[in-house]
Amino acid sequence: MTITTQAKLVLRCSSCGEISRHELSLFSFSGSNQIVFDCPCGQPLASLGTKDKKHYWLQMECSFCDERHLYYYQRNDLWDKEVLSVMCDDTGMEIAHVGPPGMVEDIMLHGERSLAEMAQDLGFGEYFSSPEVMYGILDGLYMLAENGDLFCQCGNYDVEIEIYPDRLELKCDYCGCSGMVMAQNERDLEALRNLSEIELTSKGFRCLEGKKSRTPRRRFKK
Repeated sequence: MTITTQAKLVLRCSSCGEISRHELSLFSFSGSNQIVFDCPCGQPLASLGTKDKKHYWLQMECSFCDERHLYYYQRNDLWDKEVLSVMCDDTGMEIAHVGPPGMVEDIMLHGERSLAEMAQDLGFGEYFSSPEVMYGILDGLYMLAENGDLFCQCGNYDVEIEIYPDRLELKCDYCGCSGMVMAQNERDLEALRNLSEIELTSKGFRCLEGKKSRTPRRRFKK
């Protein structure tokens, strides 16, 4: 029987926003019952501890809701042949991945591709009225969604995006709220870049410009 002793923890810093990677080894607990992980910027990110080398607790600073989350795992959950995705308790977003180093890197490679990159790969350039504007708006929406700042008033963060040549329609499949984002010219792109969050409502959008000031919302459970 082969016992996996190496894993990798990948997560985003809640302070600087950069992704950092940390090695997890079962042998790291030979002289201690806790490991602390920091971002290169100096921000504490997570700590992993155990008392009996069988049951572990993982405490993380969440980059989506800015709260601290505590999770409990068995040894095989962390050092497994599959990747474990760690979810934010408030938003339901993936905040970290733990698992075999190669598999974790593959997930991060595909997960970090933006909406604009995927649209370019699919050859949508000729489909858009203004490709550069559309790619910029797709990137902007991608960042808002990734940071938990694109959501519906009902609490749903899984907002769907339907793409047209000169606009995008954002829709909530849970309650039916929707709104249109225009993508025709530089004014449309600049308007989106000035937004720090977008909330779908029954009347379209409620947008917040400048620095985000809302308190984190708890995501509903379907």
